[in-house]
Amino acid sequence: MRAPLLSLLLVLAVGCEDCVQPADGGADAGVGEGEGEGEGEGEGEGEGEAPLCSEETVGFGEPCSVSGDAPFCGTFGCTPQSDELVCLQPPGQPNRCGACRELDVTQGVPNLPCGEYRCGIAVCNGDGSATECIGDHPRNACGGCEELVPIAAFPGDVCSGCATGTQVCGTNQEELVCFRGRESNNRCGGCGRCILGHAFVDDGAFGGLYVGVGTLAIIEDVGGQNLDQAIRVTFDPLVGGPGLDGLPSAQVFLSDTLNPFESSRYQMEPAFSSALAGRLSDPARSYAIPRFIDFTTFSQLVIFDSSGLLTLPVAGGRIVQGPPPTLPGGEGEGEGEGEGEGEGEGEGEGG
Repeated sequence: MRAPLLSLLLVLAVGCEDCVQPADGGADAGVGEGEGEGEGEGEGEGEGEAPLCSEETVGFGEPCSVSGDAPFCGTFGCTPQSDELVCLQPPGQPNRCGACRELDVTQGVPNLPCGEYRCGIAVCNGDGSATECIGDHPRNACGGCEELVPIAAFPGDVCSGCATGTQVCGTNQEELVCFRGRESNNRCGGCGRCILGHAFVDDGAFGGLYVGVGTLAIIEDVGGQNLDQAIRVTFDPLVGGPGLDGLPSAQVFLSDTLNPFESSRYQMEPAFSSALAGRLSDPARSYAIPRFIDFTTFSQLVIFDSSGLLTLPVAGGRIVQGPPPTLPGGEGEGEGEGEGEGEGEGEGEGG
């Protein structure tokens, strides 16, 4: 009896826990600890794998739109890729009329020309399911859709108080221009051309890409009721190049140098040509110089692109007072010189 008792006392004295393993209590404690750890890890992993989006997610199935604005053509749903709640909207909705349905464009695309003559405009019907073509009508004598002014005038008609002009169509097909028309109340008096100055214009380094050699700008007093619009610049003729109508914003200037933005200048209206404004160049278009502007104080007539695309002038030429040596249409030198204008015109036409 002494030996076992002595052994037990020695174990307790040195603290040997491994040496004391109760048959039942030690085994139960080990299993209990293992089960506890296993249940904890299992529950944690299970919560992490739970779906982030489901039919139980707030907003699921409610109407929506990708833009966030009405109309709401989609519904909120879950994406299998990212498991997120997003707006699932059918392709092509809303349509061009703002409705959540397929659009019937048999009558035309909204806000574009339509109809037999392509002079109408397609608009959306009441429920946005289809378009309707309104306002279509036969084209005018120039080939455009607008009513020409003056009413009942046609291309080729004689025009102006002096009957010196001819009605020609503008390049936009929407206007008639009385080309070379003038009134007798000009500063020279009478119906002869009252030419005050001219400039031979070309685009120099561009080699005719914009304005070719032979372009002549004529500064003329054509008279009329509005005396502030009487002095006009007309390119007669205008030799346009293939790039002329592609310029963003080409304007006509009176200037002291070929770069009007580096000198004293006066910008004439309307634009010469402008791709930004949808304005084509027009050989019959003229540009007014108000009477408070003295063109003789400027040395250059310049076409310049004011958008900043080109740092060089589109074209330019030196302003010379008086008429050029010869005029378009066989009219001779000396027109606009008062008493000599009749003689000059007769000599030119006869030659």
